Amino acid sequence: MNIQPIVTPRLELVRATVPVLRAAALENRFAMAEMLAAQVTEDWPPQFMDDACAMVADQLDREPEPGIWSMWFVLQRGPRVLVGTFGFKAPPADGRVDLGYSIVASHQKRGYATEATRAMIDLAFAQDGVRTIVGETFDELVASIRVLEKCGFARCAAGVTGFSGEENVVRYELPRERWRPAGEKAREVL
Repeated sequence: MNIQPIVTPRLELVRATVPVLRAAALENRFAMAEMLAAQVTEDWPPQFMDDACAMVADQLDREPEPGIWSMWFVLQRGPRVLVGTFGFKAPPADGRVDLGYSIVASHQKRGYATEATRAMIDLAFAQDGVRTIVGETFDELVASIRVLEKCGFARCAAGVTGFSGEENVVRYELPRERWRPAGEKAREVL
């Protein structure tokens, strides 16, 4: 399945491939820059991504066609710079899909996480069977909480174990009926 990049006003979201993920896991910025045709910042990887790239590469080795339900690289357009990651943690289960995102420190507080999250919500809800999107974070990550709230998520649990086994997370949910898509772009991706 050929998954096309998602283009927003300031970003391009590109589904991660095994070679780029392996280079990211080794923090080989030169190889990443070459494969993504983008500058890779000195502060790569973003917070919480130290082990994630190797783990996702291993998953893709086992199941090479996850469709949209994997990690995506978030690239700033003009100049083209790798600014972070976005990911669906697994294909939907019982109508629920979990998401995660991280932006490098040098490019935070510019609205990139919100812009990427909105685009990926459009994409997820364009898929049959997705009824709820869940985002998890920590109470001290105020900017992450603000991204979820700006995207329409509501807090539904605190002090729980997260999707990936993290302790003491706060959970936010966005049901399909509360989402207002930005447009038809998500449907054009597939």
